[in-house]
Amino acid sequence: MKLLFAKIMDLHNHTIFSDGDMSIKELLEKAQKIGVEIIGISDHYEYMVGINPSISDYIQQLNKLNGGPIVILKGMEIKADTVIRLSLNEMAFIKDLDYIIVERLENMRDVNTIKRVLEYISEARQLYNKQLMVIAAHTRFDALLIRHAHNRHIIEDYLNILNIYNVVFEFNMAYHTNIIYNSIAIEKSIVSALVYSNLTVSIGSDTHGIYSKQIINFNKKVRDLLKL
Repeated sequence: MKLLFAKIMDLHNHTIFSDGDMSIKELLEKAQKIGVEIIGISDHYEYMVGINPSISDYIQQLNKLNGGPIVILKGMEIKADTVIRLSLNEMAFIKDLDYIIVERLENMRDVNTIKRVLEYISEARQLYNKQLMVIAAHTRFDALLIRHAHNRHIIEDYLNILNIYNVVFEFNMAYHTNIIYNSIAIEKSIVSALVYSNLTVSIGSDTHGIYSKQIINFNKKVRDLLKL
């Protein structure tokens, strides 16, 4: 595994543009104050479709606030099952983004459906934004193991699929604390599979409200895990 950025990062955050409590400006100020060097704003696509404020308002505000002391990446979180319902024309929203975070990939019916989602995103990237980064949001390994209980190698298969489609694996502070602290046997096996994969890794706090200094320590723990 390797880190997406060497600097202290937090690429998973929500603001009042979706289900967060802070404005983008408030979130940036708090992140800068505690020492985050690269921040990604990743509000939910589903909250901004056909409503006001819209996706264009969101992009405009991110562009307006960029260029300060903290690097801002423009992101958006979208459900895997939303992706496969959109037409290619509707996927054009990715043209103005640096990355998307795809959630609930592990809840797809089977491995082939996961591949279908990622193939569709790859097709949209070719059309609209070849530089777009794709991140797998807060993978819930418990859900993955339950959904695919018939497949004894599902963790390795899932990570391999992410690797094939150049998808970044997210260490999410809200979901992966146990994995990072490596507390029980099943988590040790997950850590082992992750460490020996060829995946690129991002780090996110999944902040919706109070912004915590814990993200700095979480960055350190992930680096320790990866021996960086």
